[in-house]
Amino acid sequence: MTNLPSKKLLLPKNLRKEFRIFSHIIAETSSFLLIAHPNPDADTLGATSSLFFYLKSLNKKVVVTCKDSLPKNFSLLFKDFVLTPQEDIDYSSFEVIIACDSADRCLSPSIIKKIDTEKCIVIIIDHHPDTNFSADVCIVDETFSSTCEILGAFFIQNTIPLTKKIATALLTGILGDTGNFQHANTTPQTLYITSCLLNKGTPLEKIISRISTNKKISTLRLWGRAFEKARICSSNGMIVSGITEEDLAFCNANSEDISQVANMLATVPGIQFALILSQHDTTTIKGSFRSEPLQNTDVSKIAHSLGGGGHTLASGFELYGKLIDTDDGWIIK
Repeated sequence: MTNLPSKKLLLPKNLRKEFRIFSHIIAETSSFLLIAHPNPDADTLGATSSLFFYLKSLNKKVVVTCKDSLPKNFSLLFKDFVLTPQEDIDYSSFEVIIACDSADRCLSPSIIKKIDTEKCIVIIIDHHPDTNFSADVCIVDETFSSTCEILGAFFIQNTIPLTKKIATALLTGILGDTGNFQHANTTPQTLYITSCLLNKGTPLEKIISRISTNKKISTLRLWGRAFEKARICSSNGMIVSGITEEDLAFCNANSEDISQVANMLATVPGIQFALILSQHDTTTIKGSFRSEPLQNTDVSKIAHSLGGGGHTLASGFELYGKLIDTDDGWIIK
């Protein structure tokens, strides 16, 4: 198997420049801390692990950290990859710190306080357009489906050899954020980069099974509860559902199990956009907006008004409080 030609990549000038800077930093430094965002998903795990395997091949010192542990469904995909608890990290011992995907979540205020920006190079690699953290290098482009697609472009553009491990990690993130190529963020470039990754023998069926079809009974119960509670607001074309602490306890599930429901509700005929509210922990409520391309609804504007952000068709926010299910709808206390 051989790499497909990189000349088919049509990258904006600023991104090509950031790629060159990133390559120079990798060549000239020796220690890297990679940060995955809390409640890690396929994209942040794929991005950090692909860089982990690449930097390890260059004999660099590399550590990956995350607030939360590696989800079980990803453990078989990311062998030889360990997430180090953040409390065990000495941030001063790294020359480069890289936040991969949802950079604002990776670089929480508690972490930023521990980083000496005078001595350390901070890099952001992200496809979310509303990153507020100022870094030394910002590799950010919302036209890409995922952070893993951006990194796929980086590897291909710089003719870096793609091992099966690296390609599998990148494809996992792309599949996760495109909904197995079903979302509107799938572009011809997404498919071209995917073809390069598949050319390295990546186990497509296995990845899809791990991130999409391998659902626990508790997850399916929670989905059923969310669908049962869904309500349509005729005034604005929104379909909304909510998951409370009681729902999570009843189904023996967690709030991350609800992530795909918003995508499914957004496809209901006659709907402009979907909203899922879920109790993330005892004091935090997460909201996820989704819309379909034909609806011409920019849900990121609504998310921004609630202190969140994201993409035109997929955005989110967090609120402080407790979600309560009433006969008249959901309220937050």
